[in-house]
Amino acid sequence: MNVRSIHAKPWLVAGAVAAVFAATTAIEARADATCTTLSPGQGNTLQLTDDYDAGSGHICLVIDSLNSTLDLNGHTIRRTGFGMGTGAAIRCSAAGVRIIDTGSPKGGIEGLWQTGIEDCEGIEALEIVNAGINEGIVNDDHGLEELRDSVISVAQFAVTVDLKRRGSTITNNYVEALSTGIHVTDMNDESGSGKALIDRNVIRRASFRAILVENTSLTKVQDNLMYQRNPSDFPGTSDCVELASGNVHNRLLCDCPGANDEFCEGDEPPMLLTLF
Repeated sequence: MNVRSIHAKPWLVAGAVAAVFAATTAIEARADATCTTLSPGQGNTLQLTDDYDAGSGHICLVIDSLNSTLDLNGHTIRRTGFGMGTGAAIRCSAAGVRIIDTGSPKGGIEGLWQTGIEDCEGIEALEIVNAGINEGIVNDDHGLEELRDSVISVAQFAVTVDLKRRGSTITNNYVEALSTGIHVTDMNDESGSGKALIDRNVIRRASFRAILVENTSLTKVQDNLMYQRNPSDFPGTSDCVELASGNVHNRLLCDCPGANDEFCEGDEPPMLLTLF
């Protein structure tokens, strides 16, 4: 079987996500499509009713309510001005913010941006497919709690995150970028027990590393599929996976021509074939 014939469709679960959030009382966002700070209120869900355009600005939507949720609801955040925006299309200034998209078809982020989504702790059922975005998902001030059921396809760095805690998860995503796919830079809170889970992701290209975990030993990396890379883009650094000592790995399928990868099990573990 040619692994390149496998097509990941994590967004198929979006219907289930929509059903869960249908019961949530939504607050309508401003309909004038002017980039702004949105304040849903603590614990509330804000559902977009229109697209937003940043023009030549460098940041569009800032979410400032603790533990709130922004639902793109099928709408798009655009940057139609010249040059590269140096900020993020969506930034979460408060802790505990989740970004979801219950719309059909999905919305997204268009135009030239340094970052797609910054410092949002939860991301679910999004499609961000834009070669004009340098970094897809970035978490620094607030660690990532969960990234699931999403498509992140950007120019250079798909997912670059501090994890929030041992219970964090990155699961069932399609990830694509030229340099790195999933890059865990640290874990903010290492108290408690267990390991953060990185599993059931499909990662394409990522010629530097498909999965890179640094500065923590508290992740479990399993059942991921990495393929269609070109190690010659980064000569001498062609491993699919690099994990700091102490991280656990299991059932990793790597189609990485020329790579000598100690973490990979080779071709087509049967379990993976049923996941995507």
